[in-house]
Amino acid sequence: MLAGMREGLKTAMEDAKADCAKQLEEYKANKEERDAAAFAVIDADGTGSIGKEEFLAAFTPGSEKSNQVMVALGIQPPEPPGPPGP
Repeated sequence: MLAGMREGLKTAMEDAKADCAKQLEEYKANKEERDAAAFAVIDADGTGSIGKEEFLAAFTPGSEKSNQVMVALGIQPPEPPGPPGP
């Protein structure tokens, strides 16, 4: 049973790494467009610059704004951990 769990975890980690690599390549291929979209999400007041509050809102892990920035960059935000298994 433990070996099966280890194999499942190994497979999940390999899939996650491959998915991250794919997202990074897609980001690099569309960098200017995605950076502009992310900046637009962060620059909530439309001043063309980023203030401290905007920065903190955008880069607080798990926040709604942070997830919006990740989506604008083409990166799937991490899912919150679920309850432990049986």
